[in-house]
Amino acid sequence: MKLTRAQSDTIDRIYQERRRQAREDARARREAYYQDNPRAEELDREIILISGELIKASLDRDETRTAFLKARRQALLKEKKETFAAAGLTEKYLEPRFVCPLCRDTGWTEEGECSCRRRLVIEQFYSDSVLWKRAARENFDTFSLDWYDGEKKLKAFQGRTGREVMEENLRAAKDYVTNFGTRREGVLLTGPVGTGKTFLCNCIAGALLNGGWSVLYVSAQELFDRIEAVTFDREDSDEAVTEQFAEADLLIIDDLGTEFTSRKLAANALFTILNERIIQNRGTLISTNLDLDALAERYSEPVVSRVIGEFRIMRFTGQDIRLAQRLR
Repeated sequence: MKLTRAQSDTIDRIYQERRRQAREDARARREAYYQDNPRAEELDREIILISGELIKASLDRDETRTAFLKARRQALLKEKKETFAAAGLTEKYLEPRFVCPLCRDTGWTEEGECSCRRRLVIEQFYSDSVLWKRAARENFDTFSLDWYDGEKKLKAFQGRTGREVMEENLRAAKDYVTNFGTRREGVLLTGPVGTGKTFLCNCIAGALLNGGWSVLYVSAQELFDRIEAVTFDREDSDEAVTEQFAEADLLIIDDLGTEFTSRKLAANALFTILNERIIQNRGTLISTNLDLDALAERYSEPVVSRVIGEFRIMRFTGQDIRLAQRLR
């Protein structure tokens, strides 16, 4: 994902501060440990001194002294271990405690870019996003089933009431969060305007953000505006834009079907993005007011076929809650 120089510098400073803090905390623990266990500090000094002498003896090829120093060093190390055990600790107690043990707060592992850095990149690139504020307001704790009718049986939903339908959707959303680490399927939330689709998306987003996952929220209009900008050579390369929508652990596309754009462009772009995310096992939530037939008419059969085959379908029903809230 392409960052500005300022954004890249910000990420570097974050990692520098994390490493500095980890070292400072380790130093403070070591000083406290030495204060409570004076012999531990003596042991460390002796081990350092003997290690230096051992190198010199080895270079001098003094086998007798080398053997003596090795034995002495082993005895000191054994005593050091026993000193930790007596204090109810291990030597790891004095090691730096990094925010990310995988990369030790460098942002990189032997395999390449660390997942923690990818999350920081997402956060920096979309630092002006209102997603965090939305998730603070609209979350599982504030989601209410009281707005859904619990009396009328709905033929289109196998005789269930609107509240029963939403209870099932709510359970499915919580399960989605719980199982996100092992199963990141796509979810299509479809139903009339104002029935809670975006709200439930924000519930999922907030829970995953709090769990350390990277979440990218875009409206359908924002998504296709970005694609169109590339098509007409106004901004980044096609590869850079595709990467932006491929990197996040969860991508939320809100209000699909309300955008103004070329249908052919929308269909091709949507298929490419969904297909890439499915291949990479990354989660995607799509909310739309359109049913499957209308989606097929607007975005083509291949797109809808991909969704039906790979996505879980959550159908919503009920009154326009936003309108009902304003009329109260």
